[in-house]
Formats: sequence, C-alpha cells, structure tokens
Amino acid sequence: MNRKFKEIGLLDEVSSECKTKTVTNDISHKCGIFTESFTSANGFPYEKVLYNNEGKEFLLNNLIEILEYNMENEEHVNHFKEIMMK
Repeated sequence: MNRKFKEIGLLDEVSSECKTKTVTNDISHKCGIFTESFTSANGFPYEKVLYNNEGKEFLLNNLIEILEYNMENEEHVNHFKEIMMK
C-alpha cells in the first residue's frame, strides 16, 4: 500500500546513509496519515507510518481507486489531486 501511496503523492521516500525510508508529507497529514517514532527491543530508533481514524476512513473510502491508480492515466491523477486537496 505504501508503494501506491508514494505513486499518488501521499507518502514520500528519502534516502540517506545507503538507506531509504518512507516519510509522510503535508498531503498525508491532511488525510490522517502520520509517522511516529519508536524504539525497537534492541534499542534502535525507527519511524512507523500510522493512520488515525481520518486516515483509516480515507483508506477505506478510496481503496479501490488507490489499487487501480495508474500514473499514466491523467484522469486518475486529477481525481486524486481533487481528493487530497479537500
């Protein structure tokens, strides 16, 4: 799902020190998707993408469209721009 969210601009990917990680952005925050920091059992910090109730509702309301999203299809791109700007 994160891959699809990156395609439609709901999540971003950043690289540093030979690692890539998924991060949220302003659009994802508006849709109820955020990151939170945790510490593993081994003491290593990490961030996790989480969904509040608004984010879960967004996911459920748009699941089929997200799965069918095609970056090559201008209609899909415009549809998600409208949804995310609400």
